[in-house]
Amino acid sequence: MGRRAIITGCLLTMTIFGLAACTGAEGQESTPTPEIVQTEPTSEELSADMNESEEAETAEPETTETVDPEIIVAAGPAANLVEDIVLGWNLGNTLDSCSGAEPGKNEGLSSETAWGNPRATQEMIDLVKDNGINAVRVPVTWYNHMDSDYVIDEEWMDRVQEVVDYVINDDMYCIINVHHDTGANGWLRASDTNLEENKAMFAAIWEQVSARFAGYNEHLLFEGFNEILNDTNEWVNPDSRAVEIVNELNQLFVDTVRASGGNNGERILIVNTYCAGGNSQVTKDFVLPADSAENSLVVEAHIYQPYKFTAEEYPETVMWNKESVDGYLKNMYVSFVQKGIPVIIGEFGCADKDNDGARQAWAKYYVETCTDYGIKCFWWDNGSAYRLFNRRNLKISEVNLLGTMVAAAKGEEYVPRPEEEEAPDDNMCADVDKWTGWVNSGAKATITYLQDGVSIEVTESGDEEWYIQGTYAGLALEKGVSYEISFDYSATTDITLPFHFQQNYEPYGVYASGSADYTTETQHYSDMFTMTEDTDKNVALVFNCGKREENVPYTMTVTNLRIVKIDE
Repeated sequence: MGRRAIITGCLLTMTIFGLAACTGAEGQESTPTPEIVQTEPTSEELSADMNESEEAETAEPETTETVDPEIIVAAGPAANLVEDIVLGWNLGNTLDSCSGAEPGKNEGLSSETAWGNPRATQEMIDLVKDNGINAVRVPVTWYNHMDSDYVIDEEWMDRVQEVVDYVINDDMYCIINVHHDTGANGWLRASDTNLEENKAMFAAIWEQVSARFAGYNEHLLFEGFNEILNDTNEWVNPDSRAVEIVNELNQLFVDTVRASGGNNGERILIVNTYCAGGNSQVTKDFVLPADSAENSLVVEAHIYQPYKFTAEEYPETVMWNKESVDGYLKNMYVSFVQKGIPVIIGEFGCADKDNDGARQAWAKYYVETCTDYGIKCFWWDNGSAYRLFNRRNLKISEVNLLGTMVAAAKGEEYVPRPEEEEAPDDNMCADVDKWTGWVNSGAKATITYLQDGVSIEVTESGDEEWYIQGTYAGLALEKGVSYEISFDYSATTDITLPFHFQQNYEPYGVYASGSADYTTETQHYSDMFTMTEDTDKNVALVFNCGKREENVPYTMTVTNLRIVKIDE
């Protein structure tokens, strides 16, 4: 009852497609698109914030300089602070979440949860602190919380300060930055296009942020910008003018903060390379800004290597080698640390592909290598494929991975805990950690994650069905295998809503689609489908709730979701 078959006269309620690209680009006539799990650089709005492209993995990162046989440790206030960091963690896809709003259009406080994570809390940060981490990078996007005169919304600034205070309260180091204002879809570019206007907006942000936090002590660090790109979104070999502009913007950042008064005159500041890249093509023309505070600058890079191993859009790549890790990290050492400039890896991480042993070995090698070089690392946690912590139930999601990295950062050996034996469960959707969501600019919704499903309260549905999504991510579907899907569903009004099995990465191709006719009465959906495309170990089941012309507002609820492999 209430189920709508797509193909009449067929046993399936789902249409089995050849891979249809569904990017949600304007003007395309396709089914859903932007996915709910965020993984950069392939989609600046959505992903794990990874700055190295596939091309970058094959690019030669080595420097012609050699590593000093005795590792040189940088000196001064910035170096001393970096040395005090054990391991860092990113509160990713939270205060940095943004959904395509134009600069000057305030998205309000709801943006914090738009990419599927719950609001940050003191208890959440306490969990991080209690498990060996002593530095938290809090990425912040500002353009979607400003007016046309570059004035930051007071409520948003208050919320940023509240989250900063969570970290400071735990006596940890905290980094705030200018995040998705840069990147593939950002307004701040390493380009002459609108450069003076962009510089004015960039300076206005740091003037206001500096004023708000002028009284904070050395535990608060400012990072000028995240992953800045030129107009062609080049990730490997930037043109010389792009690098010059990066140097100019870094200098503008330092000058603006230093002139703002209070403790900002001596605050440790972090400057990024072009695209936060760590290869020699990017670092060779980098110029450290002049600074009135001596030895108070840190250089940052983001290194996800080997790229195909770390990136979730390559679910079949589950093994790694150390060559590209060695090349990039050595380049950061000889380019900066060996010259007395401290370095942090502001983002690194590896997506979960059911390859725990390989991930732990990689993380151990990565952190040990950085530690030997005097470089400190910040894990990119986006709350989904790269998560270390379950922010909903306040538990550790990756006990052995986290323990391995903390021990490696301290020069200790970690003894892995035995995996807890769980009762056999043939339900492929039994892991509550794998629920996530997405609310695009132009839509408004509140997503509540249940033990076995999701509830979505829609107040504005937007222009596309993918503008609001509840998603179960990380399914492995095998070619030629049949699966049974079932769930209970209801809504506060009569409404028909689609769902899709699709790639959990760009281009978000759809494998199968179905729909259900929701009513106020709880109904049960059950059917089966066969995976006809190649095996994919990273599939998402997406319930789309956008683009409803009638019956809005409404609340839909899905519970008891089960996907079971049918034995032949």
